[in-house]
Amino acid sequence: MDKGEALFERDSQRAVPISMTESDAIARRIVSPGGKLVRIAVGLLVLAFLFLLGGFVQFAHMVATTIPAPGISADGIVALTGGESRIADAVTLLREGRGKRLLISGVHPDTTSEEIARMVSGSEALFSCCIDLDHDALNTVGNAEVARNWASSNGFSTLLIVTSAYHMPRSMMELSRTAPDLTLRPYPVRTERLALERWWADQEVMRVMASEYAKYLLARLHLRLGKPSTTKEAMAAALAR
Repeated sequence: MDKGEALFERDSQRAVPISMTESDAIARRIVSPGGKLVRIAVGLLVLAFLFLLGGFVQFAHMVATTIPAPGISADGIVALTGGESRIADAVTLLREGRGKRLLISGVHPDTTSEEIARMVSGSEALFSCCIDLDHDALNTVGNAEVARNWASSNGFSTLLIVTSAYHMPRSMMELSRTAPDLTLRPYPVRTERLALERWWADQEVMRVMASEYAKYLLARLHLRLGKPSTTKEAMAAALAR
């Protein structure tokens, strides 16, 4: 084989160039299925994020701008424990005649009415005549069930709900679902420590809002899971295992 033939053979063994159109088609056939799935997944994630973000902003605005109606009153007052000033504000409402009786729901089993009365100055007489304690509710769903039963036993058709402003949307949702025949009137409690009006500028307020918003979204799932809402239900479930 002479030199010319050798060069021709080497040239003939080289890969024939593929046009850009052909290479693009091959690339699309290779990566298209996975690429489409990735794009769909990313698109869905972006939509979900925007949906959650929009819902969170709306939730935070509602919490920050909702205030009690002037002179608001009802047959009974229900205070949900767990936040600063809830009980004190509820006792003040009872003292002002905004309701006939007060239910404090979700009290620790070891806490007595005397201990709570010492925390709220000048409330001893009210605790002895017009304030009831609930030690059974474990969560907001339990609060709603206990409040419904308490209203029924006292013949109340309207309730004044006292809880922290950020907790009010979930509380009203659970109470409305559990007791649809009752008229519920919110009394959101605010504190100086949590500047709700500027929730976007305070890291602690933002954290509280985000946490409560997540709980608000998961409230329906919680009900479907059938988790116990009261101490009695929890004990019954434990004994049934």
